[in-house]
Formats: sequence, C-alpha cells, structure tokens
Amino acid sequence: MGVHNLVTGLNGHGKTLFVVATKLRPLADQTVNYKGRDIPRRLVNGGIPELLLDHELMEVPEIDPEVFVDEWATALRNPSDPPIQFVRRVVVNSKSQALGWVACGPDDDGAEPNICTAVNWWTWCAPGDVIVIDECQRLFRPMASGRRIPKFIAQLETARHYGVEFIYMTQHPQLLHVNVRNLVGPHEDVRRIFGTARCMVYQWDKVSNPDRINKATGRMWQHDKTAYGLYKSSQLHNKFSMRLPLAAFVLIPALIGTGYFFWWLVWGRSHHAPAPGAPAAVSTAAAPSTPPQPAQNASGASPGGRTGSAWPVTEADAYRLDREPYAGRGLQIEGGYEVNGKPVAYFGLVQDGQRIATVTLAELVHAGYSYTAVAPCAGLLRFGDRERVLSCGQRGVVERAASPAAAASSGSVT
Repeated sequence: MGVHNLVTGLNGHGKTLFVVATKLRPLADQTVNYKGRDIPRRLVNGGIPELLLDHELMEVPEIDPEVFVDEWATALRNPSDPPIQFVRRVVVNSKSQALGWVACGPDDDGAEPNICTAVNWWTWCAPGDVIVIDECQRLFRPMASGRRIPKFIAQLETARHYGVEFIYMTQHPQLLHVNVRNLVGPHEDVRRIFGTARCMVYQWDKVSNPDRINKATGRMWQHDKTAYGLYKSSQLHNKFSMRLPLAAFVLIPALIGTGYFFWWLVWGRSHHAPAPGAPAAVSTAAAPSTPPQPAQNASGASPGGRTGSAWPVTEADAYRLDREPYAGRGLQIEGGYEVNGKPVAYFGLVQDGQRIATVTLAELVHAGYSYTAVAPCAGLLRFGDRERVLSCGQRGVVERAASPAAAASSGSVT
C-alpha cells in the first residue's frame, strides 16, 4: 500500500468488502518495528460499522466547509514527538475569543484525554497505524478557492513522516477536497459485473477519473464470502440479480461461430484435404434416408433409360481442365446413405433459383470434382483451384417435370 490509498465504487459494488478482505484482514499478521521492538500494526477504524477485526475506533465528523471552525489548528506535535495524551481547551485569539485545543499535562487545569478523531489525527497517531475512513467525502468536502485549508487536511502532506497510512473510501474522487486528491496514490475502483459476485478492480498509480479504464490496470476479483461476517455492510442490503446486456446474446453466438470458422480454416481443411490425385473421403452428408427410387414410365423403363428419381439424374459433362462442368449452377446437399459400407451422397442442381436435377457424388468425382464433408450438413466441393461451400437444401423447392414420361407417370403434363 501507499501512504494515501483511495478505493472508489458505487454503493453495493463491494468496495468495503474489498478493503476488509484484501487490506485490513492481512494486518493481523503484520508487525512494525517501533523503538527497537516489533509491535503489531494498529488498525484505526473510522466508519466501517461493527468491524470484527481488532481495531480502535475513530470519530469521523461530517464537515460543512462553509461553517467549519478549526479548533485543532493550535495543536502542535512534531513527527518525532510521542503521541499527545492530554489536551485542554484555551482561548487562542484574545480579540475574537476563539477557542482551540493545545497539549497539556495530566495535572493541568482543564486537562482532558486526547480522543481519536479524524480532525486531530496527527496528535494521537503512532508509527505503523493504518487509518481507514469509510464515506470519507463527509470529512473531505470540496471547498471554495481562497478558503483556509483545515489543519487535518494540511497535515496529510507529512503523513509519511508520522509513519501512518490512510485508506479512503468513497463513491467518486470528485467528491473529495482537491488537496486530498493530489496526494492519493494508488487509486482503485471496484465494479460489480452484471450483479454477480465478481468484480473488476481497476488501478491507477494516482487519482483518476474512473471512466478512463484505458489507462488503468485491471484484474478480476471474486467476492470473499469469508469476509462477509467481519462487518455490517449496511442497514438496507441491495439485492442484485444477474442481468446480461442485450449485446451479450448477440456477441456470444458470434464468438462461437467465429471460433468454429477459424478452427475449420486452420485445422479442418488441412486434416480433411484429399490426397493429390485421389478423391476425397466422404462421410454421410445428412441423416440416413431412403435412396431415391426410379420413376417408371408407361413402358416400365426409367426416363432416359437409367435409374433415377422423379428428378432426372444429369450426367456430368466430360472433364475439361479449362472449364468447370457445373460453373454458374448451384449445388445443395440433399441426402446420404451407405451401399456395401461405402458412403454415397446425392445433391440437387440449382439454376436460376430452381432445382433442375439430381447429381450423385460419383458423378461429381467422375467430372473432376473432389468433395470433403466438414459437418453433418456442410461440405467443400473443389475443382482445380476453385472451391465452393455446400450446405443442405430441400428437394422439393421447385417442382418441375423431368420428362414427358415422368409427367405421364404423375398423371399431369406441364
């Protein structure tokens, strides 16, 4: 920790829990060497209610800068002097009859024990003290320029000489006096994530606008449940429900899809690419289905004298190196099955948005294509250095008669 540590965060975001769990509880195992002997570090608590850690209480008054009278401005103590034990109230200005506190002995008239308050911290502090002030904006309100700075603020400039450290907690640094802000370092901002028990903690080496997270170092912090019972959080506990922003419902599927695409691009293509000079291995392209049955004409023969479905089976053009057989036409995956343990797939040929024919995998390979199944309903079709991605489509997109014989078998002619 530094000499002046600032922790900010909105109400209910866990800044007090963060301070108790990460900064105050570890003090139980720390010591400081004072006058040749190691003594435990003393925690002075100003504002954390019902803190169960060993500590001494400090009164933190709420200061109104417009009416505040600094009665401790006359209390003098050098950093090398021992803490002031007794004080008394005396007239410090004979003209205005203003009163102020000064150090005295226990037997002096009007002597009173010196009480720990935030406005006289330099009179009673000891080396190794850690002074924590919750809701510190009540003490360090901004003041109009030109007003005299109270001594309890001015003395913060020499806090290091007294051997003490401060931890300030507030909602926003702009709520504090400019002199306090100028002394702060480091500054940490605690933000609860979507109402969960996780927080992002952003840190700057000096006080900063919490919105400037691009200049901060950030880390994730999980709420420490073991620290819940070490203090009383508030009179009214705010309950947060986990709420993801709408953008998350779009971003998460997009990230998954992008990840799969790069996996396929880097790993899938290299591991499923066919060997040079050989057809690519093909897995079943879709759910097992009944292979297309031939449509018989009146004479009992299939159209064109070959086996096929109600759609004509188009023979592939002769393989030519300078022209792709099905260039300008679309292909869609329509089914797959096995014959004698070998995968067979068939595709729909689409032209001008209409399905015009059925093409088998064997015909595509015979025509010079290679095919690789990359998913149950996706595949890569290659011809030379050209490549296209195929996906599943429905057979009955557009009904069109295959031939007069096929039309006659259905009882109508188009």
